[in-house]
This record gives sequence, structure tokens and C-alpha cells, in this order.
Amino acid sequence: MIPFSSAAPLNPAQIVAATCAMLAISRVDPGNADEELALIRGFYEGFLPNLALPPFQRLIDNPDTGSKPDPGLFADPDQRDLVLASCLMVAYADGALSSAERGAVLALSQQMGIASAEFDKVLRLVQDYLLQQVSGLPD
Repeated sequence: MIPFSSAAPLNPAQIVAATCAMLAISRVDPGNADEELALIRGFYEGFLPNLALPPFQRLIDNPDTGSKPDPGLFADPDQRDLVLASCLMVAYADGALSSAERGAVLALSQQMGIASAEFDKVLRLVQDYLLQQVSGLPD
């Protein structure tokens, strides 16, 4: 589902932080909460068979938990790209990236130490991925 999913293994603390960052982005434009929450839940619960993680509902109930990831938490560039792409996918869950969502994801990427050129690259990759998903649909 996420373009970078296989490239970046995450530990439990990173999974929780990434999920909380995604939840924070979903709160920027709350109009599409069901689709966004389903996407985030799928990301989070995809790790559950192999890892002991806190209940997903606990992350929803505590919106400040991990919403501003420590820049050193995602040391690997692939991990940072995964978090960034995941947040962009959440922002695009309604089919459009609003300026508020873009600003929130950009601010998050800056907090993680991602250069603006890398942000632009990941944004283009996510957009290309999403276009590929709909390009096979009949007119």
C-alpha cells in the first residue's frame, strides 16, 4: 500500500511514532476521517502479528503521543521516507492534498530533518504511485 513499505524495517517505538504522525496529519482536515483512519489502522495492525504494540485505540485517544517524532528516531533515510510517504498517503486519502495538509506534512518532514528536495522527491513518488493505482480503472 505504501510505496516504501518493504524498504524500511521499523522497531516498535518507530511504528508507534510513525502511526502517531499519521494520526496528527489526519486531524488537519478532519472531513475524511473514516478513510484516513482505515489507512492508518492498516499500517499499524500490519505489524501486530509479529510485534507487541499498544492497542491502536490508545494512540487515537492520546493525540499528543509521538505526534512530533524525535529527529534521531528515524536514523535511516528509508525510514524517514516511509514515514513521510505514509503521512502523504493519509493526506491524499480523500483524493487531494490540501494546502493545510501539505504544510503539516512539510513541517513534520522538517522536524525529522528531511531536506526540502527529498520532500519534493517523496511527494512526486507518492503522486506517481497514486496515479498508477487509478490508471487501470475503466473510464
